[in-house]
Amino acid sequence: MINRHNRLQRIEVRLTPFQVVILWLKNVLSHTYEELWFSRPREAIANSIARSVGDSLKGEPAPLIDSAVLQARQEADFLYMLVIDVNASLQRQFFEREREYFFLLAYFLATMRCPPSSITEEPLRHLTLSFVNSILLVEGAVLRTSAEHFDGHAILFSDSVIKLKQQVVLAEEALGTFNSIATLASFRTLDKKEINDGLVPDVELQVTRWSILARSETLAAFGEWSQLQANLKQLKATYSSLEDNSDNSLRDKISLPRERTSA
Repeated sequence: MINRHNRLQRIEVRLTPFQVVILWLKNVLSHTYEELWFSRPREAIANSIARSVGDSLKGEPAPLIDSAVLQARQEADFLYMLVIDVNASLQRQFFEREREYFFLLAYFLATMRCPPSSITEEPLRHLTLSFVNSILLVEGAVLRTSAEHFDGHAILFSDSVIKLKQQVVLAEEALGTFNSIATLASFRTLDKKEINDGLVPDVELQVTRWSILARSETLAAFGEWSQLQANLKQLKATYSSLEDNSDNSLRDKISLPRERTSA
């Protein structure tokens, strides 16, 4: 009787690098990002690819097999590292945005204690958008990465899914509070769809950055030094035209309005 491990190996022989990664994703996305590391998946995927390509090219010259294995490993490892980098980015951002929300909330509360006529629109709008954009940007980039590189398959681990949903809730709460203040103070409200439409170029840039980073990590393991250098220069270039403020603390941007005291 063929055991489960052997059955999987025989299935892998018929799978492309993309399909190997998708199969791996289907088996692990119910776990958390932290649990991932105990299974050493990167090594397992590389070995699976080597077996698959080696078996399919059995009898061919060794240089041809080695070249095909390397190419297939690079393709699969890029997709694997892209999943890891997307999840890692989201995990880091979660704690940053959660902390920043309390500072933004304090700003909202201080603003609401002021008479509507004394509320200044520009700093309130800027701080709200700074917070909301950082969340909606990652949400959009996750969806676009899934569509462009994984045929729409899910790419977030179970805890990453929860953290992203919680961040989106905070963004929607921030928009709701801003719009309540805006209505009282008689200035223009913010619309989530309009914000998402305006973030399209930034979403595309974030997907590009994640992709170049993942490719660099793949080349560091399965590539030439010259290829890695070129890729890192390309990654650096994506930051040269636009300042990346995603790691700036909202706390550093906030100057709380003073309550108006009675005479």
